[in-house]
Amino acid sequence: SPPPSPPPPIAPWWARLDCAAGAQPNLEAGGCIPCDAGELGQIEEATGRQVCNGCPESTMQPDEGQVECIDCDDTGLNCDFKDKVEVMPKFWRPLGQDLNMSLQVNRPRPERNQPVQAVLCPWPDACFGGNVSGNVSCAPGHTGLLCGFCETGFYRGSSVCVACPHTTGTFGQAVSASWIAGLVIFLIGISVFLKVGAKRDHPAGGPQGPGIAGKFPRVARYMARLPPRWRQQVAAIGKILLAFTQCLAPLTQFTMVRWPKTFTTFIERLDIGQQTADAVRLDSVIPAECMAGHRLGFYYEMVATMLLPVVSFLLILLVALVVYAIEHKNTKKEYTVAKAAHDRFVAKNLLANREDHPPPKPPISMTEKLNRPQVWTLNIWAWMVLFPVVTRKMIKMMPGQCTEICTNDGDCIHYLKDDPGIVCYEGTYYLGLFVAIAVLMVWCFAWPYAIYRVTSAFHHSGSKVAQERVALFTQSYDDRYHVRPL
Repeated sequence: SPPPSPPPPIAPWWARLDCAAGAQPNLEAGGCIPCDAGELGQIEEATGRQVCNGCPESTMQPDEGQVECIDCDDTGLNCDFKDKVEVMPKFWRPLGQDLNMSLQVNRPRPERNQPVQAVLCPWPDACFGGNVSGNVSCAPGHTGLLCGFCETGFYRGSSVCVACPHTTGTFGQAVSASWIAGLVIFLIGISVFLKVGAKRDHPAGGPQGPGIAGKFPRVARYMARLPPRWRQQVAAIGKILLAFTQCLAPLTQFTMVRWPKTFTTFIERLDIGQQTADAVRLDSVIPAECMAGHRLGFYYEMVATMLLPVVSFLLILLVALVVYAIEHKNTKKEYTVAKAAHDRFVAKNLLANREDHPPPKPPISMTEKLNRPQVWTLNIWAWMVLFPVVTRKMIKMMPGQCTEICTNDGDCIHYLKDDPGIVCYEGTYYLGLFVAIAVLMVWCFAWPYAIYRVTSAFHHSGSKVAQERVALFTQSYDDRYHVRPL
């Protein structure tokens, strides 16, 4: 057999000449080999030799045999890598996208040196990034454009695709025990607030209960040491905290601004309204998409969010109805006993017309009980918490919340960021946009004006009960800067 051939010699730098641009000589084959990825072929002005140099800072070149490097936009890309496209976590890049085209230009022109860009995912936790593209870069359960679609067996949660329960045939199989426990505790808290906060309308001469001081003396002693206006102070701090989060939380929706990670994390943890809405989402108990067997998407979520204030009002009213119905039944019994005792006393002493022995007062009606200040206070808190949740969801339907994705052929389509399954500026998008604008007009303008009118009227009505109904808006404020008579 012939002896093995010696290894090919390594070409020194001065031998890199007489080759096409973007290549280096291959002495063994008598031809040229291309420059490696991350390099560009250049000709030295002094010697005229062909050399391969590394891409300069803020540029990259993932292909071999190239004579120029591509601008690297560090928004979503790790520009430390010169020889590959390394997408940062929370960003996405489609499969097969031409590196010389931007994903976010109006009409890409291949002849231009467009920056390599990645797109921020609507659900950041759904996109892993890395040196991959398309569905491979999506978290488990996610697929499709911007990793914004849920695979079979998953449904759209508040920020990620959530696995459906193994069996959803009955209500009990779909219900989460922790959610039910939280709901029970929440309802008990509402019931205690409605019962303890209200003054029972005992009929004259009826039995008087021991109250909180008699039932819980230690609690009563602790509360006696608190400042006189501690309730108003707590309410004022709560309103300031809520207003603070309402003002700052929408800033994170401007995705073109690179907010510091510390700031976005702080807002996410402080966003009480969004956390509350996520906690009370009905589809976390009965996943509607799992039950329906198909995707419902953003429109379903928008309608569900729009109805949250109505649901909260009905829930509070239902709890109040149960609590006060029990109280009403007891006070009616007390009234019957007190009236019978009064009638016997009058018949025995013939003092029916004596003012010092007035008849017992009948209990107030259920309508008056349901109109107590405690019911108003709970509803006001619920509406204040849900205000940023509803408005934020409607804003996500606005034209500014659409992102443009372009193909290699130059065809560009606008998709809704929060749900890439919706194509903007066509079809049902305009109907959804009309509904969102209508809700924003009512929720952001008509409703606050109505609250202002009612608050001003009640505050200057002279009725103590009416003033207590809107006390959450008026207490701890100076009337000169808050309300004025109508």
